[in-house]
Amino acid sequence: MSLSETSESAPHPRSWSEVLLRKAHGIHAEIGALQHYAAQESGTPLTPEALAGLFRGHHALLDDLYLNQLPYALAAEGADFFLGYRGPATARERAGLSQMGRLFGTLRTQIGGLARAVGQAGLDPRNDEEAQSIPETEDEEGGNPLDDLRVGCCLPGLCVGFAAPEGEAGEVWTETLGHLGFAARCLTEEERPGRFAAGIADPRIRDTALGALRKLFPHRDKGIESVELRGRLLGTDAPLLLDRKAWHRAGELLTRPLHDLDATGTVSIACTGRLLQIDYELRRFELREVESTSPSFSVAGKKGAIRCAYPPALDALCEGAARKRIEVRGRAALHAGRGGSMPRLIEVEDIRVLGE
Repeated sequence: MSLSETSESAPHPRSWSEVLLRKAHGIHAEIGALQHYAAQESGTPLTPEALAGLFRGHHALLDDLYLNQLPYALAAEGADFFLGYRGPATARERAGLSQMGRLFGTLRTQIGGLARAVGQAGLDPRNDEEAQSIPETEDEEGGNPLDDLRVGCCLPGLCVGFAAPEGEAGEVWTETLGHLGFAARCLTEEERPGRFAAGIADPRIRDTALGALRKLFPHRDKGIESVELRGRLLGTDAPLLLDRKAWHRAGELLTRPLHDLDATGTVSIACTGRLLQIDYELRRFELREVESTSPSFSVAGKKGAIRCAYPPALDALCEGAARKRIEVRGRAALHAGRGGSMPRLIEVEDIRVLGE
């Protein structure tokens, strides 16, 4: 019986691992049928040496299925969030500790930052106590929100599956990874005007998700060609592949932070606060300790943050203004929260450093 015959007669597989197991069963069946045929033709059972030579190709296929493909499939299917790096570097050898530290440090920072943005989106700007529940940075007591994820599996070749926690923290992760999955699909599929804004209403979350995907692809590592994202919480059964093309696409969109909004969705704004959490690669920073905005808006307490995108012309000024109080002028994208409309993302036009 051939592999195609066994596949046609069996019920349709429900999962990737089931497909792989069915392939393995077909190979075993083919080995048995060929072994029986060869014994009949020769009149005597084949020696172990003859069997090894005859089925060398079959055994190589089984080794690849059982040792490489099946563990990967089971890990991906069982994870809420699964990340795998693909390319010559991960196929030839095991990753070094420094490479793992660099890649997963980026993962922790970027996905954790997105989780913070999601957590802060639901705060009431009139209630300072709520704001205290969300850490400002990963160094603050309470840690990075990524610490709420648990490693479910780790495979050679930089493949890791995560499980989300239960309860309220799990709800934050469901929303966080759902946004990440939607943004990844927007990057890898044909663009439709307004799609980003329609799928992720909050401008800060939308921009943060795009920035996270841009940085998750290690573009300086020539041994990695793509990053595969899978998992129950990403909102799709198909793998999402971030490659160099998606990396460039994300970079283009990040240079136009208000690209998915028309003029009616933005407002000219001036506000003062402290410049923190600057990312020189993405040209983004967070304005915290916001004291005033013009026109007047509520921002969630001391920890309420406005994400700001600045142009290359302000590189030197932003670097020198790190952790200082500044005045920002530009156009802001608003989002309706529990306390009314709030500025969540500013496309910066000018910055002025203030005295303490």
